[in-house]
Amino acid sequence: MTVPRRDPAWALPGPWPLVIDGKPVQASDGGTYETDNPYTGERLATIARGTAADAERAVRAARAAFDTGPWPRLSPNQRGEILGRIARLMDRERDRLSYLETLEIGKPFLPTYTHMLQGVFAWDYFAGKARDQAEEYVKVAAGTHFNYRVHEPVGVVAEILPWNGPAVALAQKVSGIICTGNTVVVKPSSEAALSVLAFAAMLEEAGLPPGVVNVVAGPGGTVGETLIRHKGVDMISLTGSVETGQHVMQIAAADLKPVALELGGKNPNVVFPDTNVDEAAMWAVIAAFSNNGQICVSGSRLIVHESIHDAVVEKIVARLKGMRMGDPLDDATQIGTVISPKQRATVLEYVQAGVAEGATLVYGGGVPDDPALRKGCFVTPAVFTEVTPGMRIAQEEIFGPVLAVMKFKTEEEALALANGVDFGLAGAVWTADLQRALRVAGKMDAGQVYVNGYYSPAMSESPGVGRKKSGYGEAGYLKYTVPKTVLVRIQQ
Repeated sequence: MTVPRRDPAWALPGPWPLVIDGKPVQASDGGTYETDNPYTGERLATIARGTAADAERAVRAARAAFDTGPWPRLSPNQRGEILGRIARLMDRERDRLSYLETLEIGKPFLPTYTHMLQGVFAWDYFAGKARDQAEEYVKVAAGTHFNYRVHEPVGVVAEILPWNGPAVALAQKVSGIICTGNTVVVKPSSEAALSVLAFAAMLEEAGLPPGVVNVVAGPGGTVGETLIRHKGVDMISLTGSVETGQHVMQIAAADLKPVALELGGKNPNVVFPDTNVDEAAMWAVIAAFSNNGQICVSGSRLIVHESIHDAVVEKIVARLKGMRMGDPLDDATQIGTVISPKQRATVLEYVQAGVAEGATLVYGGGVPDDPALRKGCFVTPAVFTEVTPGMRIAQEEIFGPVLAVMKFKTEEEALALANGVDFGLAGAVWTADLQRALRVAGKMDAGQVYVNGYYSPAMSESPGVGRKKSGYGEAGYLKYTVPKTVLVRIQQ
């Protein structure tokens, strides 16, 4: 494998510009904000602080690009060719994008670099979809009529991105949005905008017309609020918190504007006694602690049969003890930081709540003793046993490295524990019994279920849809379209 580069010159001090109508621009009022490196605690860069006027300007650009610009009027092959070029650009720039994300969010560099391939694949996948979109012929009265059904672009989409993998999120969302001819205004998280801004600035090189993709960084209360209330925006797509999703739906209801929401998760990882204990323990660590648990489908609840509970927990703790915490840019680092001091405080508060409510903290849950790590936003991964369903650590999304372990005796009890939360995003079942695996997967109240594994290798081609408070909206690129049926009378 080619060793990816790390070049400090990529982390420009700024101010990093917004991208509107294909051009880099500073905020309309000249405002900026600062972003910090969660490992060093030092200032990383200055970013243009978008205003309501900048969001307005971006919507106008996206609106013009959709209403009168070339993008929706290109042939499917032409759009597909440009998306394919964007994929090659992202592949070429993987080193730089991974470096910026590692500095911004504290995720170890090599996993970030590997994860970036999912973004490259998304552009390639939707390049194909641009050429092969869903249409259907419906048989009606023979000889007198025929009926066809198409999916047309919805128009201008406001896409609000999360901070826990911004460049890949941009790729997966925006490729699906624009492959049908839509245009988009992207609002990245204020905590992780650099990789998004860097990549957006390159899109013109691939031949993407101006105004098709616009990026406005800035506060949710101004930029985000302007976008979700704007009459020129036809659809709102959000990956974020339940509270933000509820707010978006309330506003969208006034115009019956379509929304797509990918929200929180409190995902169950159910382990039956006939599985391989070593493998289940290894995957439990991957599920719960990848990116320090800052993944919406993270396996934050481990539900284990009582006969193997102690063995699984023991192996999890042993594995965590052998993992190295340190500089996210170091290839030897396996555990990086959480995103910010605020998030670290939130995680530590949940650890305290778990102890106070009677759970047993068998490992971690504190700030590391190593003086070299004191400036960083580190939390040692926490493993709790003796967790009961009513505890906060069993019910609330922490979005951090905290694993709640619960025991079960019967399949029915396991399902009751798995489904006994307000979320329904993802889940997993571990068993050698295929019938049981399919039975439990069928009864698990989640939009995405993994059997004898964890995390999806097919996020673009087989996306999950949340249930309950985990989200709303059709999967794939079709959620960014509106169906139309046409009845043609052929006999006069």
